[in-house]
Amino acid sequence: MDTRDTQPSGWVGIDLGGTGTRVSVVVDEREVAGRTVDTSSLSHSPVEQLVALVSQLVEPWAPILGVGIGASGPVDLHTGVIHNPDTLVAFDGLNVAAEISDRMGVPAWIDNDSVVAGLAEIRWGQHPDSTSLACVTLGTGIGAVVISNGIPFRSMDGQHPEAGHIPVPGSGSACYCGLSQCWEQVASRAALERMQSTWSGAPEDLWRRYSQGLASGLLTLTTLFHPPLIVLGGSVVRYWSDLEEPLNDELKKSREWSEANQVRPSILGDRAGALGASLLPQMQIGWSSR
Repeated sequence: MDTRDTQPSGWVGIDLGGTGTRVSVVVDEREVAGRTVDTSSLSHSPVEQLVALVSQLVEPWAPILGVGIGASGPVDLHTGVIHNPDTLVAFDGLNVAAEISDRMGVPAWIDNDSVVAGLAEIRWGQHPDSTSLACVTLGTGIGAVVISNGIPFRSMDGQHPEAGHIPVPGSGSACYCGLSQCWEQVASRAALERMQSTWSGAPEDLWRRYSQGLASGLLTLTTLFHPPLIVLGGSVVRYWSDLEEPLNDELKKSREWSEANQVRPSILGDRAGALGASLLPQMQIGWSSR
């Protein structure tokens, strides 16, 4: 039987991360196919390799109505070009959405990877009736988005704010962003791994120290935007049982944090970015050549 005659049209989501890239095919709100590869495996002719990966997955589910891409930023939302020579080297300077659209013949949209993770949390996360939240992804770096009434917050120039590079207390962790210490350098997965590799004290003290850095950025977001809910995603979330208590202890030290505020781990895992990316063409969020 020809599945093209029986299957409804679907959408493709691509989560283009510094470490891993995931492609998902979403039909009727459900992921029907997905694959994750090392981003480094796409270093030769990256767009062509990405299109080949997408094509393999969508064949049984065609026709596809659109493709969404969440990319580790910065992504220029005026031009669609990725500007990330530090963690997305092969795709730096490329307009991936335009090239995929040309090759596949469907609309393609691109936005920051934290935006798509936030959109996924609202649609498929454990937050019934919520249309406003802050989503923070703790991976190779830190991605953060504030979504209000279903729409991601933009800075005054129309771009996505790079909240992962806000300054935090301390010194000695210089970042490629130019700051002597930023949030990404104390609270990303990479920062945690550096801390774990040299830590000689009690495990609970490690989580208390890490929580101090993570809470610094979360409280800045809380002070500025007062989100009713903060969702933490990314690979650090697998340590939630160790992290929950010391993190909440740190957050409660601030007068900006109240009983009304909540911080929760994502339940979507590494699927969040690609699932959320599939919403970009449906909601027409981000940049598109069409």
